[in-house]
Amino acid sequence: MIQRRSQLIIVWFFVCDIIATSIAWLAAYHVRFESGWIPFVSIPNENDTLFSHIPWVLFTAAVAYHFTDQYKISRMRRMREEAFCSIKGTFFLVLLLLAVDFFRKDLSGSRAMVSLFGAFNVFTIFFIRQINWKLIRDFRSRGYDQSFAIIVKMLVTLKIKSQLLTKILMLWANLKTCPI
Repeated sequence: MIQRRSQLIIVWFFVCDIIATSIAWLAAYHVRFESGWIPFVSIPNENDTLFSHIPWVLFTAAVAYHFTDQYKISRMRRMREEAFCSIKGTFFLVLLLLAVDFFRKDLSGSRAMVSLFGAFNVFTIFFIRQINWKLIRDFRSRGYDQSFAIIVKMLVTLKIKSQLLTKILMLWANLKTCPI
């Protein structure tokens, strides 16, 4: 279950993960088919265009990331948990993509491209997640916190300031009544 206070962070992570997945897919396609670094065993199919698979990739990415608890936001999310989560989500995504290609009878897909996509996807998601957590920590250190902790902090600060103001006013009243 998604807590109401963490929905903004979850949506932000979801959008960033989808963007990272599409970047990884574009990079894998470029390295496999356009760079010439990996030689072709057979001539690629004309229908195997860059943008024909992107909707399937993004849909299966959303499903895979949801089922692998990629959006479970906790207070103590560590680097190793993010790495394991991105590996687990990418592995499940690659399996789903292979299953979708099999059921669509689209066997012209390149195994080298799917392998490159898996490697690129792990690194892009992990890198984007680390940047996001750094930004969240930076926002929280500057006082922006979407939980209710900032309200409690403000109330404590206002209480201290009101006590200080009361003491200053009492001191001022005492100074006014003292004969000089």
